[in-house]
Amino acid sequence: MKPVHIIAIALAFTVLPPALLAETPYEHDLKLLKEQRDRAVATAVEPINRRYKESLEQLLKRATQGNDLDTALKVKTELGTAPAVPAAPKPDAPPGKPNAPALGAAALTDLKLQIAGTKWKFLADGHLLEFRPGGTCVEFGVKIGKYEAKSKDKVEKIYGGQKKPDILFLTRDGRHLEKNKGFPTYELKTDN
Repeated sequence: MKPVHIIAIALAFTVLPPALLAETPYEHDLKLLKEQRDRAVATAVEPINRRYKESLEQLLKRATQGNDLDTALKVKTELGTAPAVPAAPKPDAPPGKPNAPALGAAALTDLKLQIAGTKWKFLADGHLLEFRPGGTCVEFGVKIGKYEAKSKDKVEKIYGGQKKPDILFLTRDGRHLEKNKGFPTYELKTDN
């Protein structure tokens, strides 16, 4: 075999496998949707688990004070098997993302994941703005352009022919987008 053929074969085995394993845009969107669903479920369940654990702790205290040691032991066992309640978010963590990094590329990725697939109600007239996975922006039910996360709380909405993007700021609670800081413009739509 000629050295040229050996080099070509070696090159093919090093270049082709990564290309074959590359993620398609649809696989990426599926991954984003699953992550968004998991975050929403965790956010919804956390207050329930916290209240349950607090109620168990109160019951344990009452059962112990009332000398009902059998029930106190059962409650203590249940406390040990109850779902863990996550630590409080760090003060600089992005909203809805407990203990997530707040700076750098990780924060941008986090914001992209947080807003992908969300719908926002325009407070002035009630029309919807939708940030679709993959960066597409839809308003009034029509694709109007794209969006990009520019910092941990800043989103640029870019219309098709527009040169200057609309800049929106995500509020700390993650429930509003503001065109001017301090003045909510869009409200997160939580129902379908």
